[in-house]
Amino acid sequence: MNDAARFEIEVARFVTQPPYAEAQLSFQDGSRIFFCHRVAERWARAVGRQDADLDHGSAGRWLQAMALFRLNAKHLDLQFKDGSRWERKPTGQCGQGVGSPMTECP
Repeated sequence: MNDAARFEIEVARFVTQPPYAEAQLSFQDGSRIFFCHRVAERWARAVGRQDADLDHGSAGRWLQAMALFRLNAKHLDLQFKDGSRWERKPTGQCGQGVGSPMTECP
């Protein structure tokens, strides 16, 4: 089983909002990866369960396994060091709440 297949098992939810410059992936252990991809700004950060500073859990492990990410209105595309890829597309309903923070995408 490649990294993308294992990753799919551990991801609990994908959250983003228009204009799709930021996204969040949450894992079953409560850890998260935050992504930002804007003009002249591109980063990803792992955060542990309940914002733990030292234990980044699954998020930290998966962030280290990533080689590259792309985030735009089309998709969040992750490329892993083993050569496998994982992609999630936001739906038309994702992030449509007025004044709401990032909302969940299927």
